Amino acid sequence: MTGRLFNIITVGLQEYNITTERKIYNLYNENMAKYPGFKQGTRLFYEGYSNKAVQEVEPASTAFPHRDDHHLLYVHFLAEQIRLV
Repeated sequence: MTGRLFNIITVGLQEYNITTERKIYNLYNENMAKYPGFKQGTRLFYEGYSNKAVQEVEPASTAFPHRDDHHLLYVHFLAEQIRLV
């Protein structure tokens, strides 16, 4: 498949794990080298917010499904004319 690729991935995490974080970072860097068609807009970053108020709400009292996810991992890929195999 050849063409433009735009993909956003988010993952909800319950805790930071430095071993897993290093593996994710290394895999990200390996893929940036393997697929030079990725543009500079490609990025990997983490978001962490205060979650004290979220934890104070009884999970069964709402329909929100991700109360246990305290940190967000966000991956944004942008590529031009990349060949994926």
